[in-house]
Amino acid sequence: TLVIGDGRSDPTPLKVPDGIYAHPRVSPDGRLLAVSRSDAGSPDIWTYELSGGAEMQRLTFGGGSRFPIWSADSRRVTYQSTRDRGIWWEAVDGGTPERLTTPLENEEHAPESWSPDGSRLLFAVQKGLVNSLWVLTMADRKTMPIGQIQSAESLSVTFSPDGRWIAYASTERSGGVLSSNRGVFVEPFPPTGAKRQAPKRLLDYHPRWAPDGNGIWYVPGAARPLVLVPIRLQPSIVFGMPAEMTRAPLPGMLSLDVRGYDVLPDGRIVSVSRTTAGAAEFPLEFRVVLNWFEELKRLAPSK
Repeated sequence: TLVIGDGRSDPTPLKVPDGIYAHPRVSPDGRLLAVSRSDAGSPDIWTYELSGGAEMQRLTFGGGSRFPIWSADSRRVTYQSTRDRGIWWEAVDGGTPERLTTPLENEEHAPESWSPDGSRLLFAVQKGLVNSLWVLTMADRKTMPIGQIQSAESLSVTFSPDGRWIAYASTERSGGVLSSNRGVFVEPFPPTGAKRQAPKRLLDYHPRWAPDGNGIWYVPGAARPLVLVPIRLQPSIVFGMPAEMTRAPLPGMLSLDVRGYDVLPDGRIVSVSRTTAGAAEFPLEFRVVLNWFEELKRLAPSK
């Protein structure tokens, strides 16, 4: 299902039917939610009024639409068509879908983040086992790669509220699961080659810039609570101490998945949830006991 929470009390379910949901995204004005919902194994984009005053509305038809993100003016939803692997958008109040990108052979395009002024769309180009970051400039409809930003897993790029910075996740396939070179990074936009890494907690992925610009949310690991790290950008980038939001919704997403949560303008979090409506969420964990036989010998010595 889908849940919403403020981090201070337990999350509550939204008034939506249980289903297979993915990639929830809140409109910039905080009024609507766009989400991928799969029925009979084929995804479409649905919208939902976060006030809870109306039923979910289906935006796309025929299956094969996923990864919704909102335009800067909250009037359109941008998404990937699984039929041609390109990026399209359409108005939420009705209209004809319009193509934004055309992938080359063996490419797949996925929308990531619109700049706050609506002039640029950041999107991921997947080719083989590599995701690289590209930008579409709306003034001339041209696309080009952005710096050397690549990842073997989800980039989850997010613009800062002022549009001058981006945060993203990066994983080197050859670096190993616990590589120090994987995690959440911040760069100026347009990129200059300079970057800073957010304080490392575990695996660290799926960043989302806080609406007030003063922090970055990210997922340390699938079974761990969301982390919020304060950030100061001027005169230079300085990160504060990360804090685990233990009562915030727990998306439970792997780094291979798409980001399963989003943040409202007022700071509340909406998230997918694998629990049933109204059930408490308990993070899963594995515990490893070392020298177990030595402990057993001490507690129960053989005769």
